[in-house]
Amino acid sequence: VANIDRVLGRYDAAEAGTRTVFDSWAKVEGTDGPNAVGALTNLGQIYRDRGDPVRAEEILRDADERWHRRMGAAHPTGAIIRRNLAGALADLGHYDEAGRLLREVLDRIRAAYGTSHNEVATTLHELGQLARRRGDLVEAESRLGEAVEMRRKLLGEQHYLTARSLAALGAARLAGNAPASARQPLEEALVTLRRTLPANHPVVVSATRDLERARQIRTAG
Repeated sequence: VANIDRVLGRYDAAEAGTRTVFDSWAKVEGTDGPNAVGALTNLGQIYRDRGDPVRAEEILRDADERWHRRMGAAHPTGAIIRRNLAGALADLGHYDEAGRLLREVLDRIRAAYGTSHNEVATTLHELGQLARRRGDLVEAESRLGEAVEMRRKLLGEQHYLTARSLAALGAARLAGNAPASARQPLEEALVTLRRTLPANHPVVVSATRDLERARQIRTAG
């Protein structure tokens, strides 16, 4: 339930539910147990989503250290936790550390799952978002385009994760002064995003704003 609340942008409810889950697992397996650390990771992601990257980074670094201290680096869950930490670091502008961690994660995820898996697509998405922030729009489009195609194949055209990667691809094209080619992925993304997420969800708001900008720039040109 807490994960659904997070996806839908109901962050207060998501945080309360996730803290309850963490407390329950901590009583059973200790605060370093895999399920407790999983709940801690989800809590960090909630703080990322609600726009508090400082607190998110603190929680996710703690989760990363707890997991690798107890479980080691062999299990792919550790790579996923580290990817979330990299995302928080990118939110804070620590691009070099974020990039190093994401490249490590991509290698670990591919070793665990092969080259075609949603966790691979998610890592490519994060690498594309990082490249866009750094201004490397060629790499951004390449990574995000690969994420879109993998998610289309694995999850389908109308899955909200496919739509999120499409919206990110459109944003990268818009940043690269290509508003005409940005419109198609943004329009396609918003059909799914508006159907699956509340209108005030940050992803919907951002994609809507980007599409309006793309249309305005094209009209002005």
